Formats: sequence, C-alpha cells, structure tokens
Amino acid sequence: MSRLSLRARLVLGVIALGAIGLAVADVATYASLRSFLIDRTDASLEQSQGGIEHAVEKSGCGAGDRRPPLGVDPGDFVQVRTATGAVACSWQLTPLGESAPSPPALPDTIEPSGDGPGQASYVTVPAQEGGERYRVRASIEPRSGATLITATPLTDVDATLRRLLAIMLLVTAAVLAALAALGLWVVR
Repeated sequence: MSRLSLRARLVLGVIALGAIGLAVADVATYASLRSFLIDRTDASLEQSQGGIEHAVEKSGCGAGDRRPPLGVDPGDFVQVRTATGAVACSWQLTPLGESAPSPPALPDTIEPSGDGPGQASYVTVPAQEGGERYRVRASIEPRSGATLITATPLTDVDATLRRLLAIMLLVTAAVLAALAALGLWVVR
C-alpha cells in the first residue's frame, strides 16, 4: 500500500469506504424486508386460522368440503395431530390446473409456544422435494387438544428477496464503478 501514490490510495480508500457503506445498507435492507415479509406471512396464517379450525371441526379434517376454508390459498398445507403426536389427517390445496406441490418436511414434533389456547409457534421448513420452503404455524385446538399445523409456501417471499438481492448487487456495482471513475477523474 505504501508503494501506491497518494492519488491511488485516496481513490482506493473512497472505493473501500463506499463498498463498506453500501454493503451495510444492503444487508440492513435485505434483513428488514425479509423480516417484514415473514411477519406478513405469519399474520396471514393467523388470519386463516379461524376458517381452518371451523373446517376441521365441521368435516373432521377440512378436506371433505369442496370449497377451501376462508383464507386458505392454493399450495397451503394443513395437518392435524392428536395429543399424542400421531397424524390424524393432512391435506393440501392444489392450485387449479397444476399438479400437487411437494408438502412441507415437517419435524416429528412441533410444540406450540405457551400453555393456553391460541398460542402458536412459527417455523420455516423446506419442502419434502425441490427447493421450495414453507412457513409453518402450529397451535393447540382448544376443544380437542390436538395440534393444528398450517403451512403456506414462501415462493413469493423468496422470489421477492431474490429480485431485491439482484437489484442491490447491480446498484452496488454501478455505484462503486461510478465512484472509481469519478475518483480517478478528480485526482487527475
């Protein structure tokens, strides 16, 4: 570094400082948007809970009804586990004209947080096949004590985050190139 001219050191210092600042801003933006999108997905799972609970109570597991429960979107997965942890039933809403998506790879035990009814746990799991991910909500049904598991694909969330990452990388590269060009022009 000491062999470089003052001009070269100045330009490299500005580029390094710009790269660090942009990297910090990119990480903060990505983390903030990811957190917002996951929170919004959790809220959506929470809102659909009433319709799913009603469908489970009405038809045993909710799969017998031709109309999906309120708030359930194509690709959503529902599973009911007994108080002992055995799977009572499972179903997944298949998007029209498409083959059934790969269900989530659920852990053997999902314990809802808290002791009372309405307490829920949220976890992100991969699909059994492919690269898709699911956001999973597990809660205890107040009447039966069974665990109700609902999951929704994170396809849109992951696509949004991939687009954001591509945009941030392009903008960061463009800004650093512009800083280098401007720095070289100024020090001449």
